[in-house]
Amino acid sequence: MASRRLIVTNGSAAVGRIRASFIPADHIIAWSDVLHEGPVRIGLSSKQLRNDRARYLSAREFGEFDSILAEMSERDDMFVRGLTEYDEVVLWFEHDLYDQLQLIQALDGIASRFPVRASVYLVCRSQFVGESSVDALRAAFEGRVPIGTMHLREAADAWAAFRDERPVRLNDIVTAGSSKVLPFLADALHRLLEELPHPQTGLSRSERQILESLRVRPATPPVLFRMCQEQEEAKFMGDTSFWSVLIPLLESRRPLVEPERARGVKTSWNEAGFLTSELRITDAGRAVAAGRSNLLDHLSIDRWLGGTHLTNTCHWTYGDLELAGPCSRSFDKTADEPRSPSSC
Repeated sequence: MASRRLIVTNGSAAVGRIRASFIPADHIIAWSDVLHEGPVRIGLSSKQLRNDRARYLSAREFGEFDSILAEMSERDDMFVRGLTEYDEVVLWFEHDLYDQLQLIQALDGIASRFPVRASVYLVCRSQFVGESSVDALRAAFEGRVPIGTMHLREAADAWAAFRDERPVRLNDIVTAGSSKVLPFLADALHRLLEELPHPQTGLSRSERQILESLRVRPATPPVLFRMCQEQEEAKFMGDTSFWSVLIPLLESRRPLVEPERARGVKTSWNEAGFLTSELRITDAGRAVAAGRSNLLDHLSIDRWLGGTHLTNTCHWTYGDLELAGPCSRSFDKTADEPRSPSSC
């Protein structure tokens, strides 16, 4: 009987590219979850986590709840079938944050069922699948490496740290640096920590890149997205995720970004007018970017970094490779002037 192979990769574009390269596989499935966005809370069962993620992604207009949940359930069922019924499972992920979080979730899923029937292998490169030639993809497949207990142990530790209510263990992994078996993980998790507010400005790295780009020149959202992408060591963010970073800067009490000519701007990424509105940085934005003011004096935040819930009154900061928290910075949307922060 011929051996059966399952390939697991990041998204539908990579599925199509691998399939078009005629790499032998009975099934190729996409993980397709933007885990760097929204809650990935600890203490949930697999079913509860799928529901949590589908609820968040549907609220963010990535699709309908029932459709997203069905796709995630089908993905997980196929993954378990591959591990328990197939001869070989290949995890094929890239080096960026989006992929590395998916990889440690998948490896944690293997660890929780280990030992498994299938032989499991890893393809993990610093070249994006969509930018690779057919020959390069075939060579990468031929160079796949067996996944061993060290892969599983390190991934399970990282996945638990990512889902923790406190990012302390996550910072410990980043501080320890890259490992031999998961060489891109520490850098990816460092990039994740950079999405925490900076202690002086309150800006995440993505927010800082937006303001710094607009200090150079006004730009429409699509141009601004490309400008910010060029500042990344490993591009990980799609445009829909980028809009969710940009739009609050337009809607804060004292907007940090504003339309250059129009008096108002549509602030839903899928509404007419938003993508063609040329944006510029405001005086308030310049003050925050320069560290003379703090974003959390202008904006009420309520977001997640894995299992860590970030609000003005309870958040963590990260700057100059230093993690601090939990911190509180009082925000009053009715106040004329920013209120004094409490220390971390």
